[in-house]
Amino acid sequence: MPRNITTSSFKKLPGGFLICLALILATEAFLYSSRAYFMEDFWNKFIVNERELVNMPGDFDYLIIGDSLQKTGINTALVSDRVLNLGLPGSKPLGQYLLLKNYLEKHKPPKAVFFYMDPEDTEQSILVILRYFVSFKDFLSIWPELTWKERKYFITRYWESMDLRTVGAITRDWYRGPNDVFIGEMKKNLGYLPSSRAGRVMPDDRFRKTKERYASRISMTEQDHKYLDKFIELAEENKIKVVFLGQLLPKELYDIFERSGFNADYLRFLEDAKRRYPGAYFVDEPIVEIDNSMFGDISHVNTAGAKFYTEYFKDKIFKPYSEMFDKEEVKR
Repeated sequence: MPRNITTSSFKKLPGGFLICLALILATEAFLYSSRAYFMEDFWNKFIVNERELVNMPGDFDYLIIGDSLQKTGINTALVSDRVLNLGLPGSKPLGQYLLLKNYLEKHKPPKAVFFYMDPEDTEQSILVILRYFVSFKDFLSIWPELTWKERKYFITRYWESMDLRTVGAITRDWYRGPNDVFIGEMKKNLGYLPSSRAGRVMPDDRFRKTKERYASRISMTEQDHKYLDKFIELAEENKIKVVFLGQLLPKELYDIFERSGFNADYLRFLEDAKRRYPGAYFVDEPIVEIDNSMFGDISHVNTAGAKFYTEYFKDKIFKPYSEMFDKEEVKR
């Protein structure tokens, strides 16, 4: 091959590479912007569509910010039209901080947030949040706190999501209906949608047989502590009350956690949080146990469990705290 042809081909390589890279990134951007319509994973559809709730017109006096147990367990439409359920499946404090931050960018501050932080080890939670919830603007703000593995999950978030059908021990269910119907149901229920396994009943010996969710200590990483602080600081800056919700556990798991020391460790965490956040509120019952039969799988309530959790939240938590906060506002 003549030397000039070889040199010419070599000079063209960088330009061709850049064109290919630009096409890949453009495809990724297109797929990401349309991901909700391609995605059939039920649980991740909750996450990818959470911004539809955050961007809804109108303001709410109260928010629920938790994880999938609150999202699929507290039917806000039956509690009050003043409260929006922003449970974010798989979330820990980083995702919850960004969720509140995004809400406040479009709405006036609520009077209070009913807040639940999962104390168990959700190893993949940040990866789920990065794939589907975090915007580019969010990503830049948290870049220094992320590992390169976590950064990769954001940059290639559509491609990374395609083969991830399971998280932990739970196989992800499919949602076959149109995405617009999914969004419409969430909005109509003020953020709530029943679990995909709401029609099932978990047996009394599920945990003893499978050893799922066995733990002796709660899981709070350095990053969790950092973003929990940021969540509380953001709430205080906007004069938002924070009410820490307790755990709702299947009875069998409660007994296992009681013997392992997990429950005691969780109660110590709450006592430390009371000292660390003196302006926050904590519910009277930090751990509530209900029959296994009220759960559809190891982490989510079924129809009977959602009925119990909704009534419990409405009567024991929402009513007394909202009445107190409403009276305080009138006095001011």
